[in-house]
Amino acid sequence: MAYKILWIDDDADVLDSARRLFRSSAWELITVADAETAREAIGKENFAVIVADQRLQAASGVDLLEFAKEKSPAASRILLTGNVEIGVIEEAVNRGHVFRFVSKPWDNEQLLVDVAKAIEHHQLKMTQTGLLKEVSLQNRQLERLTSGLEQLVVERTMNVESSKDEAEQKLSHVRDLVRFIKDLSNLTSVDEL
Repeated sequence: MAYKILWIDDDADVLDSARRLFRSSAWELITVADAETAREAIGKENFAVIVADQRLQAASGVDLLEFAKEKSPAASRILLTGNVEIGVIEEAVNRGHVFRFVSKPWDNEQLLVDVAKAIEHHQLKMTQTGLLKEVSLQNRQLERLTSGLEQLVVERTMNVESSKDEAEQKLSHVRDLVRFIKDLSNLTSVDEL
């Protein structure tokens, strides 16, 4: 399965560099030059990694990564930036939950390593999501079984109580018969009846 990478940058030269870099990779690179097209793509496709430049014309990279976090939470998010500002870093971490920061110009080898790690992170999130769904399903099944067992215990308890009541009635009847027989044996004549 070829993992999809969305690369968002309004600089055509940067997009060309990204295409050349990922041309021989096992991943499918999709490039877009504006925020609106990026939002549409994020809404339609499942991306393993989303790379966004911080300085776009219509939106910031942090805004797009925050949108991506809501629409595609399993995607790993990478922020590209030409200059690192503490405020941008805080926003990216707090709002966009970025996986990595990449400075422009980037080192090709390091960027490929970062993307590979981002894909691993995506795979872990997908595995975790699958496991959570499986656990949730098993919990629901266990609740149904537990409920069924509880009902069975209630029914069995009612049967035991009913049997106990019947046994007590029979025992009482036998005791009455024994008393009657004792009383009869104590009689000396039929006239005493």
